[in-house]
Amino acid sequence: MATAHHASHHAPLRPLPGYALPQFTYSLGDVQARLGQQDRSTRWLLGYIVNLIGRHGFPAPLPLQHGDKVDCTPRGKSRWTATAVDAWFDAMLPCGNGASAAAERAAASDMDARAAALGLQLLDGGKQ
Repeated sequence: MATAHHASHHAPLRPLPGYALPQFTYSLGDVQARLGQQDRSTRWLLGYIVNLIGRHGFPAPLPLQHGDKVDCTPRGKSRWTATAVDAWFDAMLPCGNGASAAAERAAASDMDARAAALGLQLLDGGKQ
């Protein structure tokens, strides 16, 4: 005879002594701090995040039940996937401040090509 397993019988995930669990999601407060908007109200912040999602590709939060529907509308209890938020911020940083080495090389190559298209000569240590 099979026995039913209920989620309430499972112990919560706890780290081993001396180890911390990785942060898989960010809260609204975490996102607020990353955006540098700690002095803003929750209402303002939620509107700002909605605009960032719609206009600048900021990741939507994980689906959350609100009443009888489940959606990805940012709310006070919303959670965001940490890797998606981190990737968005990394993409917003200028080269040298978090961008990958490949992105830096691509940007340097692009600048060299634009300079050449303008007829500019690139100098290497004072040599032509």
